[in-house]
Amino acid sequence: MKIRLFCIVLGLCVFASCEKDEPVIPEEPLVPPTEQPEEPQEPGTPVEPENPQEPQKPISTDGIIKWNNEFIIVGDNNMALIGSGIWNAVAHGNGRYVAVGNSSLSSWADGYYTTSVDGMNWDAPKVLPDISGYNNGNGVVFGNGKFITSSRGGVHVSSDGTNWTPVCVETPLTSAPTWGRIVFLNGSFYLLDGQSGGGYCGKSDNGENWNVFETESFNTGIAHGNGKYVKVRNRNTANNPSYSDISYDGVNWSNGGIINDAMKVTDIAFGNGKFVAVSDNGKIASSTDGVNWSTTGGYSLYDVTYENEKFVAVGSSGSIAYSTDGVNWNLATKVTGATLYGICPVQ
Repeated sequence: MKIRLFCIVLGLCVFASCEKDEPVIPEEPLVPPTEQPEEPQEPGTPVEPENPQEPQKPISTDGIIKWNNEFIIVGDNNMALIGSGIWNAVAHGNGRYVAVGNSSLSSWADGYYTTSVDGMNWDAPKVLPDISGYNNGNGVVFGNGKFITSSRGGVHVSSDGTNWTPVCVETPLTSAPTWGRIVFLNGSFYLLDGQSGGGYCGKSDNGENWNVFETESFNTGIAHGNGKYVKVRNRNTANNPSYSDISYDGVNWSNGGIINDAMKVTDIAFGNGKFVAVSDNGKIASSTDGVNWSTTGGYSLYDVTYENEKFVAVGSSGSIAYSTDGVNWNLATKVTGATLYGICPVQ
């Protein structure tokens, strides 16, 4: 009898609890009506503006690494927990680091920048200003008291790495060339139109007024040493031959010679009396005069610098290679499997 009475009481409790749950269900549709009145407030606003300030997939700072307390390295953000994107370059000046990148590989992708005073703690990434319909963050360098970025259509200029002024830099072929790498050498900035194959370079002392001159196509890097400028480029054919050009003023160039008939060169640096060129297909070349080159096997690399008495280059699958003579290279222990695109020394 006690068991039967307990079952009856238990059943009534379950039935009562079920009845109490039912009124909660209608409350869910009450949420959307609070959002619906917001839509007609600005009926003329497009659903997807051409240059959204807050894309659906924001870039994060997870692709920035402080390596061995010697270099800041930036790269692919695939290891990011939030967002996606690619950090292309990093520079230091006026007491801070500035990194730039894009939300994707598309030339229409939003360009971002972020800053840090210690190379480890980075500000939330922000969108770069528009230039002729584009705002890529392809490269960045510091010189003459200014940060200068490279973008499709021109550059961004800033003294503090936070407030940017867009500057159009056109070529005779197009009003929006794809300016790739930017470097600072001997008191001047140099822009390379290497991605679109336009065959143009730009030179400026202040980042605002540019002298654009025609050169060979597909320029990817430029360095200065031993009294001359050396620029590297690709032919962009099936075999990927690479060449060097020589200049003594940074404006008038002559053909230096072939670097390698099957080497897709990506960058060049000078140090320890030697020019060193890296590639993305496993070859590294070195030269003392920029004309005669020796090639050795290496790694797939995208950026190279010389600092602390050694060359350091970064590239695919988290590769960090280093060498004291530019000929014999070692591969550092990987800290990530993501592709790395830019490097600058810790200051």
